Amino acid sequence: MSKEYKFEVFTSLENLKEYWKSIEDENCYDIFQSFFWQNNWFRCFGKNSYIILVLDRNNELIGILPFVKHKIFMFQILKFSGMPFLDYGDVLIKKNFTIDYKAIKKQLINFIKKNKIADGIFLDNIKTNSNTIKMFNNVDVYKKDYSAYQLIKNNNNHFNIFKKFELDTRRQIRRLENLGNLTYHVVKSENELNNLMIFFVKHKKIQLKNTNNWNYLDSDEIKKFLSLIYRNNKYSHISYLCLDNKIISLHIGSIFKKKLFYLFPTYDQYYKNYSPGNVLLYNLLKDQSLNANEIDFTTGDEPYKLKISNSKTEIYFVFSSLNFKGSLIKLIMLFKIYIKKIIFLNSLYRKIFY
Repeated sequence: MSKEYKFEVFTSLENLKEYWKSIEDENCYDIFQSFFWQNNWFRCFGKNSYIILVLDRNNELIGILPFVKHKIFMFQILKFSGMPFLDYGDVLIKKNFTIDYKAIKKQLINFIKKNKIADGIFLDNIKTNSNTIKMFNNVDVYKKDYSAYQLIKNNNNHFNIFKKFELDTRRQIRRLENLGNLTYHVVKSENELNNLMIFFVKHKKIQLKNTNNWNYLDSDEIKKFLSLIYRNNKYSHISYLCLDNKIISLHIGSIFKKKLFYLFPTYDQYYKNYSPGNVLLYNLLKDQSLNANEIDFTTGDEPYKLKISNSKTEIYFVFSSLNFKGSLIKLIMLFKIYIKKIIFLNSLYRKIFY
């Protein structure tokens, strides 16, 4: 039988819940494409812009492409839903099928053009082994200037900790223990969360300001989203350190399919010279109750990731223009990326030689 691929637009997740969860069970490795994550994101951000494309082959549903329409001036861009908390983007396609990715891409572009959905497709934070990379097959695919990092358990079911990191961290533990009683905790009940969330918002804001990053915690919608995904659900994993019952560092993350996504670490800046974030991470790696075979530090080249990880994943983005306006915005965005690189290299050059 010949393969005939078709797309259908959905604007409601609830109508797709059972199908989404079934395809998620067999072909979703990152929590960012799970129904749980996407549905909570939709509740906070996506009601007016969400476009879910469902892929049909010979009258059988075989894929979900979760997108949003994003307007930049007069340009309409189709992007993955879930930003700004989409560390990995991808489309969901059923396993155990012979898939013609080239035909899917052709049908997708024809469908978007025919229905005048967007001027271009911009898909960000894509991993090397993703369905999206297979679809675009190096056409309109660009490498990001950062990677993603993971720490995977060894054959003895333990996390290997690099010796220098361990020695440095144990020295900081001794220094902290000289100040008081240092204890490691994992959240077990909803009652613990209130003080922890207050600590998180206060100290993460300070951290973002000090590093000149966008302070996303000024947004009520984002605070609502974080509350939805980390309060009272089976995926959340929240750990923290106390010094004489005072919280000094905290990590808020998610466990999905035995992978811990290390997402929101923060600490009290007063204890910065004691590396409380690294001390918490060290305790996490030693925690025998942690139901994970891998810790995924996701995207970004922060120094602590380079010190602790044993696996690296290259990250890409796709920009496919669908008309003249799409070509124009693609040119603008690529030029912007180029300029940022030049500014970075110029700054680095000055630090080295001046």
